[in-house]
Formats: sequence, C-alpha cells, structure tokens
Amino acid sequence: MTDTIVTSFAFSGSNIFAGTYYGHSGVFLSTNNGSSWTAVNNGLTFTSVSSLAISGSNIFAGGAGVFLSTDNGSSWTAVNNGLINHDVKSLAISGSNIFAGIWAGGVWKRSLSDILAVENITANDNDFSIYPNPATDQLTIYTSSFHNEVVTVSVMNVLGQEASPPAPLLRRGEDAVLDVSKLASGMYFLQLKSESESVVKKFEKE
Repeated sequence: MTDTIVTSFAFSGSNIFAGTYYGHSGVFLSTNNGSSWTAVNNGLTFTSVSSLAISGSNIFAGGAGVFLSTDNGSSWTAVNNGLINHDVKSLAISGSNIFAGIWAGGVWKRSLSDILAVENITANDNDFSIYPNPATDQLTIYTSSFHNEVVTVSVMNVLGQEASPPAPLLRRGEDAVLDVSKLASGMYFLQLKSESESVVKKFEKE
C-alpha cells in the first residue's frame, strides 16, 4: 500500500477494500487479510476516496462524485445522475437505497435498482440474448459474440446479491437454459463474465 492515510474500509466476502484520501492513491484491495494490497483504480477519475459502501457485488466509492464497480474494483463507472454537488464525504446503504453525504450539500438519495438498471447495464444487444423476457419457469441464454472463452453465468437481484446457483460454464455460441421457477416475481440481472469482459442484462420474472 503506497498510501497509509486510510479513510474508509469495506468488506465483500474475503476481499477487503481500503479508500485512501490525502495521498491521492485511490482504492486498494487485499485478498489475504491485509498481508498485501493492490491498487484498483481503473476508470476511477478521482484518487482521494472519502468513503466506501458495498451492496452484494456492487462496490461504491465516494470522493469527487460516486463511482460503482461490479468486478471487485477492476473497473469503475460514474453513477452521478442527479447529483449536483460531487464533493461526497460519506456513503451508506439502507435497504434498496444508497445515501451520500455531501460537503455543504446535505444528503443525496438514489435507489440501487435505478443505478443498476441505468448505469451498470452496458451490454450491447449483440453480446448475448435472453428469452423469453419476462420469464416464467425457464430463461434461455445464447452467447453470440463473446470471444472463444469460458463464460460464467449468474443471476443477481436488484441489490447485487446472487439470487440462484450459477449456470454451467459456457463457450461462445452455446445455449444455456436456466431454471428461474423458484425466483420470486420481480426484476433481476443476468451477468455473463469471461476473462476479458463482463456484461449484464435485465430481465423480469413473472
């Protein structure tokens, strides 16, 4: 860790995230209980991190705005829609909402499902297709334009928590049929992930 002024911590499974502030070194990740640390700032446009918050597999960093990572900090995306003042000093998650404390700007609130639906879903329609949508008992996935790599499939709820067991590993051009009959009705997110890319699409369970 190149910056020892740590302003925030967050935990996700066996991963520990540390936000550093005054040294402008960004976010660090440890996977071995702090024995070693790696900077994970790709896509993070600010490196003075005042706060961190986690909901399922979604990691939020606050500083000069709010950024979201869904891949353990490997990449970050700004989620600042509606946020007028970007001087974020604190983050907190309660239920299905995220709250941001703003310097001289009060408290900002946004629903997690809104962030996931609008900001986090970047898959091109050609990346993969799912049908039927809405789904009742089964959901079929076709991996059309992934590279020739093994692809993992997972279903997450609006909080980013895994909602069903992962599907079998796939390769490009293969179909997978998921049993979604036991899922409660509502909105979910289907994530396909390989070594080189990760894409997400929304679907509804009737």
